[in-house]
Amino acid sequence: MKAAENLKSGHMLLAHHFDSLGAKRDKAPLYAIEHGLDEISLRKMRADLSHFLEEAPDLRRPIWLERYLPLLVVVTEVGYRYRGTGTDFWPVLASELGVDADHQFRLGVTGHFEEGHRIFGLARPGTSPWEQHFPLIAWPVGNALVPVEIQSRLADALRRAIRSGISADEPEALLNQVAILAAGHGSIRFENWLRQEVTASEIMRRLLLPDATGWLSEGILRRIDADIRKDPVAQRAMADARSLVVRKSGRSTDFPASRLFLRMSGGVPVGAFIRGPALPMHLRVEVISAMRILNDRLRVSGSDNVVSLHSFLAGGDILLPDLHNIPSNPLRRDDMTPLANDSDPILGKMQPRETSFFQVEDEDQMARAIFPGDSIPASASVIETLPAGPDDLPRFRRFSASVETDASYLRRQGFRLTGAVTDPGVIGLPMPGAGSTFSTTFPVFVKPGVSIAFPQPSGNNRPVSPASPGGRTPLAFFLDAGTHTAIRPLSADGKSDENLSFAMVEPAELRPATISVLPAKATLDDLRKGNLEIRIHAPVAVDSVSVILRLTSASHPEISSATVIDRLPKTLTGHSPVFDPLRAGLAENAYRISGAQLTIEAPGFLPVRISLPPVPRELHYSPVDNHWAANDGETKSFSSLSASPTSPLLASTNEDDGFRLLLPLAPDMDALPAGIVRSPEGAMRPGSVTIQDVNLPPLLREQDSRAGTAGLTDIVRSGLAWQMAGADNLLTEWCRRSVADKLEFAAVGLLCGKAWQKIDETIDRSALTQHGALLRRAQQLGLISGEDLPVVDDSADRMFLRDRLLTRVTAIVPDLSHSLEYWAKDVADNLDLAVIEAYEDLRLHQQASGRESFDDVDISRPEANWQRALVEARDMPLLSMFRPYILPAARWEALRNPFYEGLTEDDLVDLLDESHVDASRRSGMRRLGRPELRSLLQLWLSPRLLIESSDWPATLNRCLSDPHSARAVRYAALRYRLARQDIPDRSAL
Repeated sequence: MKAAENLKSGHMLLAHHFDSLGAKRDKAPLYAIEHGLDEISLRKMRADLSHFLEEAPDLRRPIWLERYLPLLVVVTEVGYRYRGTGTDFWPVLASELGVDADHQFRLGVTGHFEEGHRIFGLARPGTSPWEQHFPLIAWPVGNALVPVEIQSRLADALRRAIRSGISADEPEALLNQVAILAAGHGSIRFENWLRQEVTASEIMRRLLLPDATGWLSEGILRRIDADIRKDPVAQRAMADARSLVVRKSGRSTDFPASRLFLRMSGGVPVGAFIRGPALPMHLRVEVISAMRILNDRLRVSGSDNVVSLHSFLAGGDILLPDLHNIPSNPLRRDDMTPLANDSDPILGKMQPRETSFFQVEDEDQMARAIFPGDSIPASASVIETLPAGPDDLPRFRRFSASVETDASYLRRQGFRLTGAVTDPGVIGLPMPGAGSTFSTTFPVFVKPGVSIAFPQPSGNNRPVSPASPGGRTPLAFFLDAGTHTAIRPLSADGKSDENLSFAMVEPAELRPATISVLPAKATLDDLRKGNLEIRIHAPVAVDSVSVILRLTSASHPEISSATVIDRLPKTLTGHSPVFDPLRAGLAENAYRISGAQLTIEAPGFLPVRISLPPVPRELHYSPVDNHWAANDGETKSFSSLSASPTSPLLASTNEDDGFRLLLPLAPDMDALPAGIVRSPEGAMRPGSVTIQDVNLPPLLREQDSRAGTAGLTDIVRSGLAWQMAGADNLLTEWCRRSVADKLEFAAVGLLCGKAWQKIDETIDRSALTQHGALLRRAQQLGLISGEDLPVVDDSADRMFLRDRLLTRVTAIVPDLSHSLEYWAKDVADNLDLAVIEAYEDLRLHQQASGRESFDDVDISRPEANWQRALVEARDMPLLSMFRPYILPAARWEALRNPFYEGLTEDDLVDLLDESHVDASRRSGMRRLGRPELRSLLQLWLSPRLLIESSDWPATLNRCLSDPHSARAVRYAALRYRLARQDIPDRSAL
C-alpha cells in the first residue's frame, strides 16, 4: 500500500505546514490553496489518491482521518479552476481521481473540510445566497481564495478604482470603491467574495503593491498574479492599475543596475554594449510606469541607438558608439524633456557601474563586467582595460586565472577565485543576462545527479531529489521567474563543487508588426474631418519607414500620398500632413466618391485595405420643405436650425443667402452630428469669404446668452455643430472649418481668458517637430531673415526656401538636445552657413526658371541667439509660453513633465485631478470635480462623447468660475494633441 503511505506522509507534511501558517495568522483565515506544493507533487498526489480510493472509497472510514488533507488540497485545486454556476465541478473532480463522485462521496469531502476547519482553521463558507444554495461546492471554492472565475473581474475593478482616485494604501476606501464597482460586473460570486473584507483587502493591496508584505503567503500571491497575466485583458487591466499606483505614489523600486559588456573578435575587444537587468514582469511595469518616458525608450549618449524599455528590462542590449570613450552615465531618456537625465533617480539606478575588468564568456565572443568581491572560476580569462595610449587607441591586458601570477594579481584587485565549474548543471532556453539565464516559457532540464533549490509557492526554498532514481535521465521543470540554485553532487572524495545559481526570466512582450485603422468602422467623413488614425506597431524600434496611402474607387482615379516615418511605432493622426493629398483629392471630386477603399502599405508589413463608406446619417435633410426625416422608418420630422459665417450661432431663422449650416431641431446627441453646410447657389470663387468674415456677437462670461451677447452654451453648441457638420465641396469644407475654429477659440477665451486665447491661436504645425519649431524661433529672432537678406515675396519661393532651410538646418543639428549638450561655437557658424546655402539654393532655382534673382548673401548671427533658438525650439513641444498662466507652480510642474502620447483620456483626468488646486478654499468642498475636468477635456478632444450627456451645458458652466483649472485642462489637451501630431493645418486652401 505505497499510495496509503504516501498519502499519510503527505498529510503529516501538510498538517505541519498549515500549523505553521496558522500560528502566524492570529485571527486571519487560512486557505487550503496555500498548500505550497508544486505541480509535480500535485500530480503524484492525485495518482496516489486515485489508487487509494479504489481500496477505500468510503471517505467516512477512520483510515481517512490520517490522509484527508491531500484530498482537500486536490479538491480545492478543482475549486480554484471552477468557472461558476453552469460549469462542471464534481464531474471534473471525478475525472481527475477516477471515482464516482456520488452524493455520499460529496458529503464525505464536505465532512473532511469541516474537520480541517475545526483542527487547522481552514476557511469555512460564508452566508451568501450562493453559498447557502451550493453548500457542498462552497467549501472548495471558498478555500480557493481567488478562483480563476473572478480574477479578470477583480483586475478590472482594481483598475477602475485606482483611476477614480482611490489609493492602494487605503484598504478600507479601496474595498468600498471596488464593492461599488462590482455591482456593474454582473457577477454575484464576485460581490459575495468581497464580503470577506479582511481577505479581499489583503489580496487587493498585495496585487497592487507586489513588493508589500502581509499575512498571506508570498507564493500564493505569485500564483494568483501569474494566472491573472494568462488572461490578456486581465493582464492589461492589472498592469494599468499598477502603473497608476506607481505614478501616484512616486515609489522608487529597487532593482539591479545594468551591466557593461565587451564584444570580442579574435580574442580582442572590438565594441561595447550595455545589457539591461532581467526583471520580473510586475517589476518591469513599475519601473516603466515610474520613468514615464515618451514611447518607453532609452538611448545612449552621443548616439542614435535606442532600445525599448520593455526589452531592456528583460535583459536586452543597446550598443555603445565608442569602445574607448565610454561615458560614466551613458543611458539617456529618448524624449524631448528638458529635465536633466542626471536628476532622474530611476535612470541613475539603471546606469551601469564603471569597471576596468571583464570576464570572457561565450567562447570568447563577449566579456562581462566584473567588480571587486565577485567570484571568478579558476579557468576563466579576464580582460583589463587600460587608459588610451598616445595614439588615442584603446589598450587591453588579458589574464588567465589558471596562471598563478595572474591569479595573484586578480586576488589583489579584490576578486575571489573559485573552483573551475561554471556550468550550473541545467539546460534551458537561453535569455540575455549575466551568467546562466533562461526563459520561463520553456522547461529547464536538470542534468543527472544535480538537484535544484527553487522558491516554492509557500515562499520557502527546498531541494528537489536528483534528476532520476538511476541518475541517467534529465528531469524537466517549469520554474517561476527568479534566482534558483543548482546543488551539485558530491565527488568521489566526499567534496562538493560550489553550488551555482541561475536565473529564470519572463521574456519581454513584443507586439507584432501590425497596421491598424481607427475608428473600427471608419467613413469618408472621418478621413475628411481628420478623425481617422493609422497606428503602425513594430516589435522593435525601426527608423525611416516609408508609408504609402492609396484611396481608390470604381468611378474616380486613384489618389495617393506618401511619407517617411522617422521611427516606429507611430500613430498617424487624422491631421497628419500625409492625409492632405487625400483630402484635396476628395475636394476635387466634390466629396462624391462612393465605394472608396483605403490601402496602407509599408515595407515589411502586410498591406491593409479598408472600405470607407459614406457617413451613415440618422437624419436626412429635405431642401423642399426645409425639414429633417429619420432613417428608422418612423414618421418623425424635425424643423431646421441654421447659421452662417456672418451669424454663426444657431437660430431658428437665418436669412443669409451665402454659406449656411443646417441641422435638425432635435436633442443635441442626434442633432449636432447630423448638420450639413450648404453652399450658395451660383458659382463661388476662392477668397470671396475669409476668416475675418466670421462675425461673433460680444461674448458674455456666463452660461446663457442675453441682450445681444453670446454665452458659453451657445458658443460651444454652435461650435460643435460647425465642427461635426458635413460638407459637399471644397469651399463649404473651408467655410465649415473656419467658423468652427473661430468658435473654438471664442470658447477658449471665455473659459481661459483673452490673453491665453491670443497665444492659443498661434499654435500650428510648426510645433510638431523640433526642426519646424527651430525655424519658427529663428524667424522670430531674425536669424533667417533681416535687412542683410533678400525679401522673398512669392509664396512658391517661400515654400522652396523653407524646405531648403529645413533640410540644411536638420543636417547641422539632427538632435537639438544632443547639440545643446555638446554646444560649441562652430555649431552657430555652421547654422549661419546653412542659411547662406539655403538662400543660394533659392537664387539658383530662380535663375534656372529664367527669373531675375538677388545677389550672393552673407550673414553672421550672434552665437547666443542661435543657442537661444535651439533651447526654445527644444521646449516648444512643452508649450512653455503658457507657463505664466498655469498656477500654482506645482500644477505647472505636474502637467509639464508627463509624456502625453501614451496616455488615455482616463490617464489625463487622473493627472488633472492629482494636480488640481480648486478655486474654492473651503475645506472638503471643490468647485470643480472630476466630472467637470472630464467634460472640459472631452470638449477639446472627443466632443462626441461630451454631447452624450444631456447636462453637459451645466457641467461646462461651472468651469467658468475657475479659469486656472480651465487653462490646465486646455494645456493638457494641447500637449496631448501635439504629442500625437494631431494639430490641424489652419492655412487657407
